[in-house]
Amino acid sequence: MDTKTLKSQKKFISKLLVFNPAKFAYFVLDQLLLLTTLVLFFVELKKDQKWMTYTILAGTGYLVFKFVITNWFKINTYYKYVKVFNHSLKVDNNKIKFQRFIDYTPIRYIVWTVASNLATTVLVQYETNFLMDQSNLLKATVTVGMNMLLIPSFINAFNSINQNNVSVSSNYINLVKDQYYSNESLFDNVSFADRQLNLTCENIDLTSKNGIFILLSKDDLTGKESKDVAQVNKDILQRYKEIWAHYYELLQAKANNKKTRIQGNMMLNYERIYDHVFLDFFNL
Repeated sequence: MDTKTLKSQKKFISKLLVFNPAKFAYFVLDQLLLLTTLVLFFVELKKDQKWMTYTILAGTGYLVFKFVITNWFKINTYYKYVKVFNHSLKVDNNKIKFQRFIDYTPIRYIVWTVASNLATTVLVQYETNFLMDQSNLLKATVTVGMNMLLIPSFINAFNSINQNNVSVSSNYINLVKDQYYSNESLFDNVSFADRQLNLTCENIDLTSKNGIFILLSKDDLTGKESKDVAQVNKDILQRYKEIWAHYYELLQAKANNKKTRIQGNMMLNYERIYDHVFLDFFNL
């Protein structure tokens, strides 16, 4: 992959991925808490003090509880998200926003989350066993309870690496990605459905999901409002066309050019981001 293409991809992806400062602050606080508990744990090995044990349990207990909750309810904690478009429109004297934001989690973040929470779980188990040394029944109860909570959480965390339905992903890969060379004009040969409810890409005969484009109901809108809605839908289409053009360039570079290991990893990360956009777009 040549340097010019790589720089172009990096610049475009940096605009597509949006930073969430609140989630980043929570992430930093969690890492500081993890670091603090690890330091206290190693100090405790030399100095047996009860307050350290309780402090470690409190910190690690919070981290484990947060890990369980976020994975049970599939809450995305990564501090960046994909912003496809963000439009506002004045309808019926009200300003209405039309947005398309997609959750995204890089593989390295998932691996770090699993690894750090595995270490946290070990600390919790160690400190719990230390406190309950004389109570085998209570120790067994706590161990079983933690296993019941954590095993599904770890499974969900690993499943999030490949979070899309297998058949859906297969259709997308076979029709869109593997045949990219026949789909350069993917968003040129298109047609809107009645009232612009969705869009059909004629090349592969796939339609977009309902709700991506704004419903154009001329019976309920004024002439100006109908014109504005139609224009926003054109802008949304143009945005997907722009994203696809960059993705096509990436797929072309991936197929035609030799690449280093670092470039290969970067391309894989960029590819996953584009995949999130189009798996969210098509009604597969």
